[in-house]
Amino acid sequence: MINGDIETNLTKPERMKETADLAAGLVLTMLVGYGVILFQRNVMTGFPQALRLALRFPLAWLVALPAIAILLIRRDRLVTLRPTKRGLPAQLAVGVLLGILLSAAVHGLLYLLSALGAITFTPAKSELRLFDSLYKLAYFLIAIGASEEFIFRCFFYEKLKRVFNTELAAVLGSALIFALFHVINGSGIVNLALIFIIGIVFAVSRLKLKSCTLLSLIVMHGVYDWLGGIIPALF
Repeated sequence: MINGDIETNLTKPERMKETADLAAGLVLTMLVGYGVILFQRNVMTGFPQALRLALRFPLAWLVALPAIAILLIRRDRLVTLRPTKRGLPAQLAVGVLLGILLSAAVHGLLYLLSALGAITFTPAKSELRLFDSLYKLAYFLIAIGASEEFIFRCFFYEKLKRVFNTELAAVLGSALIFALFHVINGSGIVNLALIFIIGIVFAVSRLKLKSCTLLSLIVMHGVYDWLGGIIPALF
């Protein structure tokens, strides 16, 4: 029984168990994610707006259900989920700062490449409305940021580390799964490549930066996604 430690010397049965968890988590997460997208596109469109807005939160966490179920069945307590002694203000500040820097870097690059004619970048039209902005910030933090960081930089990251016994495999593998997950949204090649790189940035940030925890990544992820709608409205 591993019980949360990222072991480096697994027995063959333990490694097989971790590999099975990894494969099952990958397949089930993709299936549930695709099911959620179909439900949103084909069913939720007929719901009242207030109900649609409310349902987006539990639906985002529904995608995390396979990983949660596997951990409960295995009685597996991941290292990333353990309490940290790092101060809460520092964790939050690091997340906000990294989210702002990442958003500025990514959008700056996209605008530059678009200006040079290397890519076609047309940001979605957005307006700065107080309720919409506050709702999206809460949604990106509590739903998208929290659920996706748990899935990709917690569950998949630690499972990959146990199976392959290297941080590099965990960083690249979790980033690759993160990108593949967005295939079901219909993302193009350029966008998938960008998501892969962003996934690496998330993982390396937690691995290398002081006071950067899972909470920091959640905040970083939420702020980055939120600014993706704010920046086009500003410029």
